[in-house]
Amino acid sequence: MHKEKFRMERLTGIFPNSLGYHIEKVFEGIFREDLAELAVVNLEMVTETLQGFRKAVGRRDMDFYESLQDEYDLIEHATDHLAGYFQALVNNDEPETDKLTIRIFALFLRDKADELKECAQSIDKEYAG
Repeated sequence: MHKEKFRMERLTGIFPNSLGYHIEKVFEGIFREDLAELAVVNLEMVTETLQGFRKAVGRRDMDFYESLQDEYDLIEHATDHLAGYFQALVNNDEPETDKLTIRIFALFLRDKADELKECAQSIDKEYAG
């Protein structure tokens, strides 16, 4: 009955086809400081997507939702540093976090987005049949 309730709600639909593009723009903002404002907007799109997935999982499976807490703590840490970095650039300030560390955070975020999208595909498959 639970699976039937969510059978038509596809979690993969939360991840836009443009997610890779948004992540690419975050990286461009790291390598080209003049694109920091664009990176901020695209980072927000990535963050909203990942939060949307988390909320959708919470409606389905509270145990799985709670098991994601550690992952989302790490994601939030990475996105906070990325956002702070880009905002400092936009304000013509010196970022608190160095560029190498920011690249690591961006790589981490990209990998987590891919992992969560794969997780969504797996859950969709389970609920479909």
